[in-house]
Amino acid sequence: AVDNICSILKGMASIGVMAIGMTLIIIIAGIDLSVGYLLAVAAIVTARVLCFGVSPALAIASGLGLGVVLGAINGLIITRGKVNPFITTLGMLSVARGFSYFFAMGIKGSVASNIPVTNGFIRFIGGEYVGPIPVPVIIMLVLVFLFAFLLKNTILGRQIYAVGSNEEAARLSGVNVTGVKITVYAITGGLCALAGLMEAGLLSTAATSAGTGAELAVIAAVVIGGASLMGGRGSIYGAV
Repeated sequence: AVDNICSILKGMASIGVMAIGMTLIIIIAGIDLSVGYLLAVAAIVTARVLCFGVSPALAIASGLGLGVVLGAINGLIITRGKVNPFITTLGMLSVARGFSYFFAMGIKGSVASNIPVTNGFIRFIGGEYVGPIPVPVIIMLVLVFLFAFLLKNTILGRQIYAVGSNEEAARLSGVNVTGVKITVYAITGGLCALAGLMEAGLLSTAATSAGTGAELAVIAAVVIGGASLMGGRGSIYGAV
């Protein structure tokens, strides 16, 4: 029974990590349909950089950094360009999908749909165990506690709830609404990238098909966990 529970948790860890970011976004009354392909493109880019023989730390940083940058771009377009979050992130979904196919091509020993991942650290965070507990589950739980604390006990956390509850009132109260939104989308992009590395480590390959349809599972988890699509209400614990 314990093995079965650990196996289930191991398989859902990447969805759980992305659900943390999606909770923040839905609390500010936003949405992000691009999370699945942010996961895929971050894993693909990391795997491709590794194929060039650079240090694993630089490769991992490039994947995580790309996720943060693409997430921040979502936030910038939504706030500065005044584009609806649904439309913005749907467009980013297509962009990230295109990038994932582009970066997957032309790697020796791989086909155009995947790149093998042999790095020990990535495989450790994706598929190894500490005692009976899978490492991805440990990572997910640490992030859950960290972001739950952030929401409840930090200035940024209270500002996130304020923006989602009443954006205009938050702005008049001195909250940097634009900064909060960009930060939330950037954090979510980084979490998606981390989820991509975890999934690549679990499967020992970075696949262009990774994360397909994940946005539906992630949004469902957050909403079923008690978050309101109207904003202002949500719980990290509930989503997980």
